[in-house]
Amino acid sequence: MLIEKISLKSNRNANVFIVQIEGNDYILHSDVIVKHGLRTNGQLSLEELQNLIFESNIIIATNLAMNYISTKLITVKQLKDYLRKKGYEYNVISQVIDKCKEYGVVNDENFAHAFVELKQSSLSKRAITNKLMQKGVDKEIAKTCLEDFDEYDVAVKTAEKFMKTKPYTEENIAKLLRHLNYKGFDYDVINKTLNYLKNNYKNN
Repeated sequence: MLIEKISLKSNRNANVFIVQIEGNDYILHSDVIVKHGLRTNGQLSLEELQNLIFESNIIIATNLAMNYISTKLITVKQLKDYLRKKGYEYNVISQVIDKCKEYGVVNDENFAHAFVELKQSSLSKRAITNKLMQKGVDKEIAKTCLEDFDEYDVAVKTAEKFMKTKPYTEENIAKLLRHLNYKGFDYDVINKTLNYLKNNYKNN
């Protein structure tokens, strides 16, 4: 197959080119073009073209992944979902994920530790675990990261914040109970928290 034209895809990205072959346009990365010595009027077989496209997709997708990761801490699942939305196939995504893991820029355990640190003052253990699992973190990783989590302390702070401007009435305590239950606190923790308020709460 004849290479008819090689042109820059966009001025915003000097590394991505459109390679026109027999009237069809293909996206190739500059590193691949240089590595394989592609030039106008050169020849490629179909198999060679497919390999070049695959090689380019890995480079381009890896660069996309690195840019995405640089904006926030994410899980492996979130990165997979992002690349899938960008149109990349499983075999490309799999290799990009492996590269990112090798570079240490995506790690579910690190993400879980950071997430727990961020949310430990406002969410219950169950709520944090559920959110981590929704983001693709394995339940055992979440469990390990929450081993030293003091749920009672969080529940007390949550209750005090909820009751800050409310009188200590049966109706408000019932609302607080539902609020703590909604937040995902276990019954024993809720009961202990309500007992704490009963013994320490002072009306404003």
